[in-house]
Amino acid sequence: MIDSILQKITKIKPNEIRAVVLSFAFIFSILASYYIIRSVRDGLASDWTDAELSTIWTFTFFISFIVVSFYGYICSKITFRYLVPGIYGFFSLTFFGLYAMLTLNPDSTLIPQVFYVWVSVFSLLNISVFWSFMADIFNKEQSQRIFGFIAAGSSLGAIFGPTISLLFANRIGSEALILISSSMLFIPMFIALMLGRETASNQSSNSDGNNTAIGGNFWDGFIEFLKPPILKNLLFGIGIFIVIFGIIIYFLMMATAFLGYVLPWGQMSFWGATVITSLFGAIPFVGDSIVTLLWGDYSVGDAFLNRAFVLHWLIAFIIVAVVVFHVIALHMTGSNNPTGVEPKDTRDTVSFHPYVTMKDMYAFLVFLLIFMLFLMYVPNILGHPDNYIEANPMVTPAHIVPEWYFLPFYAILRAIPDKLGGVLFMFGSIAVLFVIPWLDRSSVRSSQFRPIFKIFFWILLADCVLLGYLGAMPAEGIYVILSRIATAYYFFHFLILFPLLPYIEKTKPLPISISEPVLSGSSPASAFAFREKK
Repeated sequence: MIDSILQKITKIKPNEIRAVVLSFAFIFSILASYYIIRSVRDGLASDWTDAELSTIWTFTFFISFIVVSFYGYICSKITFRYLVPGIYGFFSLTFFGLYAMLTLNPDSTLIPQVFYVWVSVFSLLNISVFWSFMADIFNKEQSQRIFGFIAAGSSLGAIFGPTISLLFANRIGSEALILISSSMLFIPMFIALMLGRETASNQSSNSDGNNTAIGGNFWDGFIEFLKPPILKNLLFGIGIFIVIFGIIIYFLMMATAFLGYVLPWGQMSFWGATVITSLFGAIPFVGDSIVTLLWGDYSVGDAFLNRAFVLHWLIAFIIVAVVVFHVIALHMTGSNNPTGVEPKDTRDTVSFHPYVTMKDMYAFLVFLLIFMLFLMYVPNILGHPDNYIEANPMVTPAHIVPEWYFLPFYAILRAIPDKLGGVLFMFGSIAVLFVIPWLDRSSVRSSQFRPIFKIFFWILLADCVLLGYLGAMPAEGIYVILSRIATAYYFFHFLILFPLLPYIEKTKPLPISISEPVLSGSSPASAFAFREKK
């Protein structure tokens, strides 16, 4: 009866029905068992403080690391057909033991915490071990047909488990549910033994993985990861997102600059910190909690100043780490060139040193000269005189202005009449930069051959300058209207113009190689690709 029904509603073959039904019962029982014991775990933790839970989750991380490492070791020594039932039997016995300790020591505070950690570890291995076992039981063709039906058992188990907890928790006590859950884990243990024997006797069902141990040792995964082909492909994938790395650095520098601006503790520093941190309060449901966490108090004060100092110091090291990844990605893929044409031969490339290093050194010296001119002669030109007044929460400045490099984003924030909307648009103005590689779909990479794109680039630059000016002006009258227009164009440029422009723009013909315009004398030597020679 069941066989005929399964054959009608699924693509299961007659010789597979027994294994499929057993697998269905397998995942049903482990999910039901987990959800029963999870309800007990959550009940024990209901009275714990956030600090206690944080400590427990920290221990969970380290214990999970040790358990997973040990699991990887025993996988290399024991055949899978014996390992899987052993794992579920082991967890069943440990839960029986924890139940006994909870019963004998009801006033203990350590045993519930150990129980909480162990259930969390169990949840980590519960499903992963099952599907690994299924991958050994069934081949690729079988999995495409029957895994969907087997997975339905997990949904039923996830419903059955909480139902059992709901019905029996008050009648028999929550701790007694541990016995039910532990007993249910014997079901997948025996099912795994039966499936293992069945697979071992049927060589056509992809049984090789069940009859032999995987082999190797704990470090094999790390060694394999560090092998040149894998590492090279990984870094090449990172190189695709060089732009994203640059934007991450830009975002981290903005955070560092903001936190550093707080440290002088002047009027503008104090009120700028109050305004910016208060923006997180616009996030639904969790906004107020985030603001309180940032402040460390009910307002910006000494606690926040300490946080700002620590984070200002810490993020600098994070920037260094991201810069290292950025440079690695750059050297794996090679630098771009003004033509946007890929190198064809050695004539299209130059050595990274001394050509690029000298150009970078020159650019650095020019920047340093301009920086020193500001620092030595006009140090206050980009600041605000109110920041020389000590922070006073009882006196609000007439016009709160952030540092000059935040003014465009501040203008976008004020352009939106709704607080939450303003926050979303302000952070969206930065987030949109992360998706530029997917928005610009043009096959021509260089703006030298895109005349319309070049025009809109200068319009965008003027728009950003205008936003910076408007951010320094009072949020009233014509300044608000202009801010909204400039904000609208900013997002129009990236979200609409970028995807549409390749379809309406007629690009100029590309040179055959990078060296062609150079050798013909029609372009300066900067048309060479700067790519490090191996």
